[in-house]
Amino acid sequence: MGIKITTASKKEARVKNTEPRKSIFERVRLEALVKIDSEAADVKKQGSIQHAIGRYETGIADANPYASYNWKLPAGAKGKMSGLNGSIGLTASGDEYVELSVKAGGIRVPILDDPETGKENLTSIQIKASTLVEELRNIQQNLKDMKKEDEVGKAFHLAAIQAAKPKFKKGKECPTCYDYMEDQWVIFNESKSDKVNQESLADYLVDAPTMANHPSNMKMIRKVVKDGGKYLQPALDGINDLIAEGVIDKTTGELL
Repeated sequence: MGIKITTASKKEARVKNTEPRKSIFERVRLEALVKIDSEAADVKKQGSIQHAIGRYETGIADANPYASYNWKLPAGAKGKMSGLNGSIGLTASGDEYVELSVKAGGIRVPILDDPETGKENLTSIQIKASTLVEELRNIQQNLKDMKKEDEVGKAFHLAAIQAAKPKFKKGKECPTCYDYMEDQWVIFNESKSDKVNQESLADYLVDAPTMANHPSNMKMIRKVVKDGGKYLQPALDGINDLIAEGVIDKTTGELL
């Protein structure tokens, strides 16, 4: 007979997250706001605004800084220091140029206008470092105010959808489809055979042609059919019919 223990340790039941998952647009937008402004203890986890303040205002500058999320020194640039390279307490020169960008899930979004050249909708521009913090705060405010229906919001959303597309290990790929109603990617991999997965995807797209004509799905459907995947031919036929009727754009899938 063993020794009886009067108090037993019970594992706490795991609390399930009952909150609905945020849409891709909202999730990636919030992530971008954290990336641009974060007071983390670890310098590498701080936001782009904090990195810019550290290099150009408070004097904690590195002669060879690593790229921040929203800005970096242009390729090949060594940077201009106001004193000995790498010394703490010395700020970098505001006269140097930096490369500025806005990212959605790590993908640069073509929404920047260059005030010097007049070019619009660029993925990156070069500006004087002396204005970097101000411009980063401007981008931050635009991210806060951004709406999915706006011109800038649409470009950000398309990049976010691309960035959020499910990735699989080689040999473990599953059919996927972007559901614009829910703003989520749908994965057909619920322990089903490849044939059932393909049929499920085909049914999903054929029954919901507005899903099929989204640019993220159109590209996938065309490639699958070209590679011999006949199961998506009905979805492609539906897309081609809508294009022929002048209902949707053949490239973007948007309603005309």
